[in-house]
Amino acid sequence: SSTSSTSSVSLALYPKPSGLTIDGKSLVGVSDGAFIRYTVPLRFATPAQVDIRKLRSAGPARDLPIAPSGKAQEPTAADWGQAAAWALNLDTSAFVGSSSQARLAIRYRGDAARLYAGETLLTDNWFTGYQGDGQMEVGLSYLA
Repeated sequence: SSTSSTSSVSLALYPKPSGLTIDGKSLVGVSDGAFIRYTVPLRFATPAQVDIRKLRSAGPARDLPIAPSGKAQEPTAADWGQAAAWALNLDTSAFVGSSSQARLAIRYRGDAARLYAGETLLTDNWFTGYQGDGQMEVGLSYLA
């Protein structure tokens, strides 16, 4: 389960909207010159516990063929078959019925990564010439 803390941001709009509703609550704006200013509450949830389990160790590193653009080419199906595999399990029930957006960011070391929900590919990422660890991010709210 997750807990949350609340803070707010100030949002100034022009022209004045006919109304602004957040989580079913109408916000009241105040005049600020040509703008109408709203105080918008934000809710930050404590990250859900993620259980991680290694499914498969990595095989030999792949060759990195270079495309005409000068960047590394995408891994082939055979390359992905040699990649390490991990299972991530997290409880998304805290997102059910919420207008909040939950995102999962993964930093990884390697030249490629894919993230699946069951058999559905959510996102992938591969080495394109940057330096350092890779990172990818995916929205989770629609999976709840």
